[in-house]
Amino acid sequence: MNPFKPNTTSYHDYEILKDLQWHCIKCELKSGQAKTWQTWRDAYGLQFEESAPNSRRWESRII
Repeated sequence: MNPFKPNTTSYHDYEILKDLQWHCIKCELKSGQAKTWQTWRDAYGLQFEESAPNSRRWESRII
């Protein structure tokens, strides 16, 4: 479930990233700044990260 309001940059980017695949910051995401994802982590406890170093397997974590 997307925690962001529809028609916002965060909502759009979450919809793209929720499949946990690699995505192009320039051509697929509306926000290419780390600050956006810092806010996701700090305000919502949400972040995407590799399950193990260099595994190329990503997971969504709620911290």
